Amino acid sequence: MLDHNPPFAPAALPPGPVSKREFAEERLRKALVTCEVLPGEIVAEQSLMTRFGLDRAGVRAGLFKLEAAGFVEALPRHGWRARPITGATAGEVIAARRTLEPDLAGVAGADVARVADLAELGAALGRRAEPNAREAAATADRQLLDALASRLGPLRRRWLGEAWDHTERLARTLARSGAVIEIADRRPLAAAIAAHDAAAARRQILKAVAGFERSVLAALAAHDGAISPPPSPSGRRKGAASAQTATTTKGASAWSPSRDV
Repeated sequence: MLDHNPPFAPAALPPGPVSKREFAEERLRKALVTCEVLPGEIVAEQSLMTRFGLDRAGVRAGLFKLEAAGFVEALPRHGWRARPITGATAGEVIAARRTLEPDLAGVAGADVARVADLAELGAALGRRAEPNAREAAATADRQLLDALASRLGPLRRRWLGEAWDHTERLARTLARSGAVIEIADRRPLAAAIAAHDAAAARRQILKAVAGFERSVLAALAAHDGAISPPPSPSGRRKGAASAQTATTTKGASAWSPSRDV
């Protein structure tokens, strides 16, 4: 069944004091990945504390970790900016997936039944017309990939998790503009995993990455490098808003969605 609260999603209430920093990092990561904080948006630590119910130490530690992961960047005297989506961003995400995901083809001990169930669920959701069906299909796809990655070592699991988080952020950003990003039919992959056919599984994995790449390139080409920074929220300092305009217009390839899409 589809789990809307995977292990990486934060709980409804913060955990105990020992893990407050981890909770803050995961909550901020979720906000960036799901575009609660939009690409190109400038935020202050205080506003994040208020918005997500976090303490200052947790917010600061989380932002430094997320900066290292490529989700935000510090702007001296203005706060933090969620990194904008660029053609270079898309290229890096796709290259990372193309490099790392083939390792999933040869995993031993995969939960074949769960992989097959999630593949069927994703395919069924992908055919539905309801507004939330594609998001649910993408969730099923991520859970399938996580199930395969769970058999890898911790380093590769972490690298793949980062690549998939950036994939989701990229897809959600483009979808806000009306782009349709391809979600792979994973049933052939599930069949290859069940048959222990690593070569066929690898072909299906690379086929899915290629389909995602085609969708993303088509979406970026449709925008032709246009920049649409998010509107300044009420109460933002005028200087920060000016800094946002200056930094997002620095490169013609930067692109951010409008909140109204």
